[in-house]
Amino acid sequence: MLLGRQILVRSTRRGVGAIIAFAALLLLACGGAQKIEAYTESPCPRASEGNSCVTFNYSVKPETRKNVKGTLKGIVRWAVHNGGDVGLFGPGNSRSLWGGDEMGVDLSEPDSSVNVVIDNVPSARYQVVAYIDENDNFINDGGEVVTFPKDPFFIPANRDITVKILFDFIR
Repeated sequence: MLLGRQILVRSTRRGVGAIIAFAALLLLACGGAQKIEAYTESPCPRASEGNSCVTFNYSVKPETRKNVKGTLKGIVRWAVHNGGDVGLFGPGNSRSLWGGDEMGVDLSEPDSSVNVVIDNVPSARYQVVAYIDENDNFINDGGEVVTFPKDPFFIPANRDITVKILFDFIR
C-alpha cells in the first residue's frame, strides 16, 4: 500500500513540475517584463522627493492584433500591484495599489494607445494587469485581450517615466 502512495506522490510532483515548466516557457514566449522607457531625466514636479510620475502606456502587441476576433474597443480595466503579487494565473487575492477603468477606449488602429498617469509612485517593484472589457460586463470573457502576467519591473526614484504595457494574450 505504501508503494502505491509513493508512486502517486511522484507522479503528482512530475505533473506539477511539468505545469511549472510549461508556465515558465509560456511566460518567456510572451515577452518577459514590461518595457520601461525614461523620457526625461529631470525629476517630476508633481511628485514628492523620492517618488516618480509614471505614465502607463497601453497598446496591443502587433502579433496579438492579427488574431483578435473582437473590436479592441471598450473599457480598459487595469491594476498596478506590488512586484511579485501577480502570478501565472493573475493576482489571486492580492489587492492592487492603484487601479481603474479607462472608458471608451478604441485600440483598433495599429498605432493606437491609451495613457494612464499616476503621480507620486514610490520607488519599488511593480506588476500591471489589464484587459479590454468589450461588452462592459466586468468579466474578462473569452476572446478579449489581456496582459499576460509579467516579471516585476522597477520604478526608480525622482523620475518622469513611461512604462509600455502590451495586451499580448487573447483569453
